[in-house]
Amino acid sequence: MFSVKEIYDFWGRFPLLYRLACFFFFLMHQHFIRTRAARFFREQRGRYMEVCCGPGVNIPYLTSGKNGGSSTWFFLDQSELMLKSFRRHNKNSIYNNKLIRADISHLPFLAETFDGIFCSLGLSVISNFELAIGELWDKIKPGGRLVIMDVKPFSGRLSFINPIILPIIVAMTGWNLTCNVDEVISRLLPIRLREDYLGGALYIVVAEK
Repeated sequence: MFSVKEIYDFWGRFPLLYRLACFFFFLMHQHFIRTRAARFFREQRGRYMEVCCGPGVNIPYLTSGKNGGSSTWFFLDQSELMLKSFRRHNKNSIYNNKLIRADISHLPFLAETFDGIFCSLGLSVISNFELAIGELWDKIKPGGRLVIMDVKPFSGRLSFINPIILPIIVAMTGWNLTCNVDEVISRLLPIRLREDYLGGALYIVVAEK
């Protein structure tokens, strides 16, 4: 079994393969779902951060629209190879000077720094996700929002898929099946909105401070 660092360093070396994997991971609904998650940051200008940014697949969604491109964005990831891939595939991007290598459980910012933070598929692969949720929330300004997009096993009629697909997803992502991020988010954060996709296996939650 590979460590989470080894898995994401691999994806950092092969970003095109990573994008292809995402296409199938989202069951070919990637554009729609990422657009839905990113819409909360295009409503008004602000100081925003994406954590677990990977090679930058969310940039087109987060920074498009009337206000998205005029906002100040920071992009954070723990994998240096992911950040190198980000730079390589966004050579002319103004966001390259806003890349930060850090652990989301120990963010290098003061409290109440950001108007909004986006965490995409990051909490379910770390063991100290509860600490990370608290750290992300601490960095949100009053009136700001935290948007989390993450996954959980299929339930209901689609639960029969889990024995087939979960071992593959765990190998590809380092997903920690023992954690219940969904329940912890609901317990720790004041959720304003929740949306479920892919038969409930992928969800977006929005918490406002």
